[in-house]
Amino acid sequence: MGERRANACYRYTVDLIGKEIRMFEEHYSYNRDVFRKGKEITERYTDYVQKLNLQDDEEKD
Repeated sequence: MGERRANACYRYTVDLIGKEIRMFEEHYSYNRDVFRKGKEITERYTDYVQKLNLQDDEEKD
């Protein structure tokens, strides 16, 4: 994932009818003790998993 944070917290939503998963950054307010959904990062992880799959395919060849 390059320079992206590895220790961040994430939230995801699962739509069983639409067969879709979305990932979001999660932000926590220590003052108010609440979480809020942040920026959508689904594409970032989709690209990362595709890259891993390509590497696996290349290693098998």
